Order: sequence, then structure tokens, then C-alpha cells
Amino acid sequence: MGMASRDWTATYRVFSAPRVAISALQRQVIAHWLRLYARHDPVVVVVDGTQLPRTGRKMPGSGWGRSPRTPPWKPGIHHAQRWEGTSGLTPPTAEGDSRAIPLVFAPAPSPTSRPWADHPPQTEWQAALEGVWIIREAMDALGEQDRPLVVTGDGAYSGAGTWNALPPATTGIARCAKNRALYHLPDPNEPPRRGRKRLYGDRGLTPQAQGQEHSGWQTCVIRVRGKDRHLRIQVTGPWVIKKAADHPLMLITIAGIGRGRGSSRRSRDMMHFLVNARQTSHGWELPYPVEQLALWVWQRWEVEVMHRELKSGWGLGDQQQWSARGAVTVTQWVVWVYAVLILTGVRCPPSIRHSRRWYRQRRWTPRDLTMQLREELMTAPPRQVTPHCAWFRTNPTENTALKVLLAVADAI
Repeated sequence: MGMASRDWTATYRVFSAPRVAISALQRQVIAHWLRLYARHDPVVVVVDGTQLPRTGRKMPGSGWGRSPRTPPWKPGIHHAQRWEGTSGLTPPTAEGDSRAIPLVFAPAPSPTSRPWADHPPQTEWQAALEGVWIIREAMDALGEQDRPLVVTGDGAYSGAGTWNALPPATTGIARCAKNRALYHLPDPNEPPRRGRKRLYGDRGLTPQAQGQEHSGWQTCVIRVRGKDRHLRIQVTGPWVIKKAADHPLMLITIAGIGRGRGSSRRSRDMMHFLVNARQTSHGWELPYPVEQLALWVWQRWEVEVMHRELKSGWGLGDQQQWSARGAVTVTQWVVWVYAVLILTGVRCPPSIRHSRRWYRQRRWTPRDLTMQLREELMTAPPRQVTPHCAWFRTNPTENTALKVLLAVADAI
């Protein structure tokens, strides 16, 4: 819009005042995200934390932490803020492509960071549960009380606190440590004894030990990002973990791939995941087919792609922040604008432009959509009809870029 060379100070000071209702913006994105799914299909969200590097030592919520930009054999530290994101996955296409849309993005300061007004220190899983509850309550307000919600995350969300505090009609999938202590359910035929009723049965094998067994494996094929993945999967359970005896879990083990002679150059370690178990007339079993669970686990990587695009392409964390309120609002605003852009591309994918002869891009990127929006804004007549992203406004007389801008203005 030709405003990049102007002073941004006045623009960013708006976020220091209570002018932007982030909760209303989040509910709008959640409502449009739910429309991507069929009426009774389960919706999938991914919880994951990220760090925004900060140079100012007095920034609220900033502190010293492990730097992800250092090699694993010589880790270092950096000064950063910790944030927790709850992102929704779009339904996978026939080629197995999905997108991560940030629905809730909230600060999660550590106990050693600088004080942050209205944001007390908390762990990653506590901040993730708050985001999941926000999505669940928004779904209930939209009349989606019966729609199942699936939450997937890494090992930081596999503790007892997560399983005990999940909302109703919600299934959790979390990566499990290979040495996790798993216990059988107590024997219902055990003779009565004095004292409190047993909550845990005998201790079972660790996930790593169970993965070494030769029986109980099955083969399934899932299509992810245009390629067929042939997986060997083992399902055992039900299990319970300490301090979460009321929530039986199933253990899913995905076999790894080594670097043997004649094999692929890529290797993959054995992975273990805990899933909420469902009780039926035949006993305890998985809540969904194992192929569907494996596909959701694989699509979790889209969140890492989203974080890379936000930090490198959108400059997340580079904006001016003048107060403790602005440090939260301006970051959430940038993430929300990115979510609106991804929703636009999912509804009406832009054309892919091959910039290099030796590289053929397979799917569109936010850069492709941004370039198309800029062209429409700069070159198209103001009353030209374009079918791209017509779902944002019912008025068919505005071009695509103006529709997105009007959606932002309406949300404010």
C-alpha cells in the first residue's frame, strides 16, 4: 500500500491501548476453520511451543533459554520470549497435504523470565490446555458440542496433567518417551483386601522394550505430501500412567528405518505415542482407525513449517512493542493476519509460479498468495469481479485483496 517507508510508531502504539479484541478475532478464525470440515468429522489441532528471540533485557516475559540455533553437540543459550500456539490442521487432500492455521497464540513465560502483567508463569502443557479449552468453548458456542476434537503434540504434553484436564469430547495424542513407566489396569477379579482400592496394576514393559518384540505388528500405508508412507505399527494397551489412573491409554509404536546397505539415505527412529483409549463391548481399543491416527501424527510437522514461515517470511517478533499489553497484542495480531491469509489460500488456492527451471514447486506457499493479492490490489480495477476468496464477503463486486482487507476491518 506504499506505507512501508513511513514511520510505524503511531501504528504500533494502537496495540498498547485496549483497541484490538484478540478473542473476537480468534473466534472468527475458528468459525471459518470449522467450515473446512464435514459436519460430523473430527477436527484436529496441534499444540506446540516456540521462542521469539529478544535483544532487550527488559522486555516483559523474556528470559534466558536454550537456543535452537546452536548445534546439538554444543548447545547454547539466548534471550527470548516463550509462546504457546494451538493450531488447527486443514483436512488432508487426496495427495496428503494439509496446512496449519494458528487459532490461539498466547504467551507462556517461564518462572525465571521477567514478570509479565496478566500472564503468570506456566508450563507449556498448561498454556496448551488453555488454548484447547478456548477452542472447545468456541466450538460449543457455535453449536458444535458433539463434534469430536483431537489434540496432538510432542512429549511435553504427555504428562498426567494433560490427560486429567482435557475437555469433554476431546482425544489426546502425545509422543511418549521410550522409557516411560506404563502400568496395567488393576485386575477386577482380585480378591478384596484391606486399604484403598488399587489404582494401578503390575508394571509393564517400557515402550522401547515393547518395540523390540516381533509379534503384534501390522502394516499400513498413508499418503503424506504426495508420497506413500509404508509404516509398521504396533498397538498395545490399555495402560495407565502415574497420577492419571482414571484415563486408560493405548500405546502406538511406529517402527523406525535404519541406514542399512541398499536402504534409503533417510533414517527414522522408532516413535511411541499415547492415545486416549475407548471402551467398547469388545474391551479397550483405539478411538479411531490406526491409519487415521498415523496420518494426524505425520501432519503435526506442518506446525514447524508454519513457525518457520512466520519468523522468516512474516518477521514475527520484529515488531515494535511499547508496553506489556502491546507485547502480547501486536504478536497475536501478526499471527491472526497470517491465519486469515492461509484460510484464503485454502479456500481458493493461488496459481503456482515456477521461478526456477530446475525446481518444480508442488504446492503453493504464502509468498505465492501474497504476490497474487498484491497484483490484484495494484493492477485490478476496484470494481472487477474475481472469484478468488469470494467467501469472505457476500458482495461480489470487490477484488480479492480488498476482500481480505475488509475482513480485517470488519473483525476490528
